[in-house]
Amino acid sequence: MIRDSINHLFDSLTSFRNQKSDQPHLGLGLYIVKLICDFHQADVSAKNAQQPDSVHFTVTGKLSANQ
Repeated sequence: MIRDSINHLFDSLTSFRNQKSDQPHLGLGLYIVKLICDFHQADVSAKNAQQPDSVHFTVTGKLSANQ
């Protein structure tokens, strides 16, 4: 992933696909992940992995509301 793209990865309606597809793509998946994490007061981050074309996602936060 391009380093500048990481800053916008969790934005709504964002897509970094190079190829066109017949399947619709709205760019909402990671935005929804961010909304869920925000609701639960958790953090989500992404960084490039060592394997080509791979990204690692990390979610950190409380395991339950009782903690």
